[in-house]
Amino acid sequence: MICRAVMPSDTLARKAQRILTANDFSAEVIRSTTAKDGCGFSLRIVGDCTQAQQLLEREGIPVRSIRIERGGV
Repeated sequence: MICRAVMPSDTLARKAQRILTANDFSAEVIRSTTAKDGCGFSLRIVGDCTQAQQLLEREGIPVRSIRIERGGV
């Protein structure tokens, strides 16, 4: 599954990326293209999106929203 997690800041997006990759997720920081995404930084995550979000929450990393990307399998 591929999902996009909207992050509150670039700094937290990069910290979340390090945490996720250390826990066997594929995660890439990407620049958001819509104003509704807040700061403009998201993570593209490959793997179980619910587990990824729970891991970040346990580590104290807030996620503004998370959604499945079209075509994500």
